[in-house]
Amino acid sequence: MRDHIGKIALAAVAALFAAQVLLLLQNAGFAPSDDQKTYLYCAERAMESGGWYPSETNLGDSFLFAPGYVNMLVLHRRIFGTFGGFGWINLLMSAGILASVFFVAKKFFGRTAAACSALLYAAAYSNWFLPIGYFSEVPFAFSMSAAVAAAVLPKSKWANFALAGVMLALGNWIRPLAIAYFMGIALYAALERKYAFARIAALCASAALAAAAIGFASKSSCGIFAFQSATSGLNLAGSANKFANGLVGFGFERDEFYRKKIPAGFGGLNFAQKDALFRDAAAGWIAENPAAYLSQLPLKTAVLLGFDTWSERFEKGTGLSSIREKILSDKAFAVKYCAGLFVKSLAYYAALALFALYLAKNLKSPPRARNALAAAPVLVVALTLPFMVTDRYHYPMMPIVWIYAGAALAGLLRSGENRAPEISSGKTPLCGADHASGGPSKIS
Repeated sequence: MRDHIGKIALAAVAALFAAQVLLLLQNAGFAPSDDQKTYLYCAERAMESGGWYPSETNLGDSFLFAPGYVNMLVLHRRIFGTFGGFGWINLLMSAGILASVFFVAKKFFGRTAAACSALLYAAAYSNWFLPIGYFSEVPFAFSMSAAVAAAVLPKSKWANFALAGVMLALGNWIRPLAIAYFMGIALYAALERKYAFARIAALCASAALAAAAIGFASKSSCGIFAFQSATSGLNLAGSANKFANGLVGFGFERDEFYRKKIPAGFGGLNFAQKDALFRDAAAGWIAENPAAYLSQLPLKTAVLLGFDTWSERFEKGTGLSSIREKILSDKAFAVKYCAGLFVKSLAYYAALALFALYLAKNLKSPPRARNALAAAPVLVVALTLPFMVTDRYHYPMMPIVWIYAGAALAGLLRSGENRAPEISSGKTPLCGADHASGGPSKIS
């Protein structure tokens, strides 16, 4: 099986690419659902103002929403005269994620592990529909994957880490979760030891300079220094009120606690001030109701990690919000619907299980540099759970999951085929190495 895994992975990737192209063609001109409409609305307003997002016209908004992604849409519209066709850009970024996953897996664990990672990527249901919708997960995962790939390039003293820092800052302009990848890459540089100080300094300096350049560009257009989204207050308040269950919702608007905290002149505040006010109010509610806030964690975790079908809900009327009431009121429908989501998510569950297997077998003391990036998915989950969640919020961690899951799968294949001869020679097979590729003999 291990001898054929490369051919199987190639066939799976080709099938994925063909499916993505076909689905793009079939769904041209679709009516977008949920957050996609907000991205497009913000981009349209930026076009009308003749500037970029945010501009002075956005000062009174309630939040600053994935500005890096909105500006990608604005740029696309200015070049092509339409938001249509952005799916082909998504297709290229999807291919870029796959290429980065394959490259890093091969660099760390060998060709067999890289093929397994590519196979898991191609099998993931969310990746089939990934290019179609206007979701910020695609460019964010692309920029993070590119940052990781840059960090593990054939080593210069520090230049590749400077490039990684720029990619992290660009990703941070889309989602603040870039900090999880920043910490993983910094830990990787530290554990590699060679040129560690120069590489970490380059990573920090380039990320800070790129973020500062973004911030000053925003300040020149809207008067506020902004280098990332300003949504943390709104997202925290959505999970910190007496109507909250941990999922996406804005019940705090009906909560008397917030009505008392929101000043009469709230509408005249700018988006940064509103976000800070929501954040402070939410922190106050959590301090008064810690048990109610923590009680949401089981449902949050289940929803965040439960299914991998989010990308198929790109069209208006297909989002979870459109069937929420039916799910709550019709148990038979809920069971059938969730069973369908479960089956579609089997490849995703396999990747999570293999990632967990890798962690269980290989995170030993002393830590190894190539295991450092495994911290990123853990940090993504830890940084997401305090806020209201939905299932697509797990996608930012998946590039790293596929890398280590591929290593674990390669190890299982190798163990199954070579256990007897390796035991007789005194060697113990572990997850993921590929001797034929010149990779290391074990992973630890």
